[in-house]
Amino acid sequence: MPMPTTTFTENMAGLLPEHSIPPERTVSCPSAFAAAAAAAMEAQSSPKAEEARAEASRGATATTEQRHHSPAPRPLPFGNRWYVRLRRPVQCSVFMLFLLLPWLHSQGFVGISGSLYALNVFNVPFADPVSAMQALLGGLVPFSLWAGAGIVLLLALLFGRVFCGWLCPFGLLSEVAHTLRRRFAPPKATPPASSPPTAYRQWFRVRTGLCLLGIILAAWLGFPVLNSVSLPGELSLLSLQAHEGMAAVLVALALPVAVLLAEVLTGKRLWCRVCPQAACLALAAACTQQGFGVAWNATRCTCPRHARMCEAACSLQLPVRRKNGPPRSECVQCGDCVTACAKACTAPQGQALHMGFEKR
Repeated sequence: MPMPTTTFTENMAGLLPEHSIPPERTVSCPSAFAAAAAAAMEAQSSPKAEEARAEASRGATATTEQRHHSPAPRPLPFGNRWYVRLRRPVQCSVFMLFLLLPWLHSQGFVGISGSLYALNVFNVPFADPVSAMQALLGGLVPFSLWAGAGIVLLLALLFGRVFCGWLCPFGLLSEVAHTLRRRFAPPKATPPASSPPTAYRQWFRVRTGLCLLGIILAAWLGFPVLNSVSLPGELSLLSLQAHEGMAAVLVALALPVAVLLAEVLTGKRLWCRVCPQAACLALAAACTQQGFGVAWNATRCTCPRHARMCEAACSLQLPVRRKNGPPRSECVQCGDCVTACAKACTAPQGQALHMGFEKR
């Protein structure tokens, strides 16, 4: 007895995408299979199936809302806004302190002495780690110098390159020059929001290579080569250079002024990317992701992909919108990206970027 047949397209067309099989192409199949397919189609259209699908959809929506409204990581106790507002006065105060330090000493104030090569703040030593390494090669190994270098590296481990963003005099001048350039000579076309995501690795290699080269030359020549090209160190000694005459001041300002002119012409902060004195600080900051820094919560980001306000605000053009935030080896903890995020964010549960001690 011949088995009844039916066409494939008659009973299975509803289960396939439209126009997936030409209408004229048919396949004979047993009627039992056709009946099973019809039963499956009927079950899919039944009220119970519709209710189950609606319940699953509501569950997925609830999961999405819970993820978007998850508790925000703990921000700074006094708020990110005050962090940014305090930074600029601290930068200016530190610069003015070094300019007035000889006069303060003449007035009897001796609580702070030294320069950014080696500094003593109320009997707490601080020292540039690169300068300490060069002193070791020269045979000068005072305990206070190594203790100061250790304290600076520990601070970099916990807080990142906070020295570059809060205390460096040249960093202040570089930021001011960059701001003036963008305000009075804005680019004709919209610039890219940031450099390529891996560009900072090249800066890290160049900075580390220059530091190693300077240390090798210091060992060979017996002279601290990197100290002569330390822009923050030279600026911290500017007031002492003034006692030696105007010629000494002009020599001390020659390299910083040349670098600032190059940054104004290019519109980029060049020196802060390759500064050899920041090599040890960058290495210490890159050792952990649990210290102080910028964190990005992707579920709270309301900006479209093409409108990267936070990365456009970063003067170092760092990739900010990453799982662990901007790279700690390059971020100077200025907080400009956090300020831009606060202005652009429309999420009711809080902004996507914040600064704090949480693991990013």
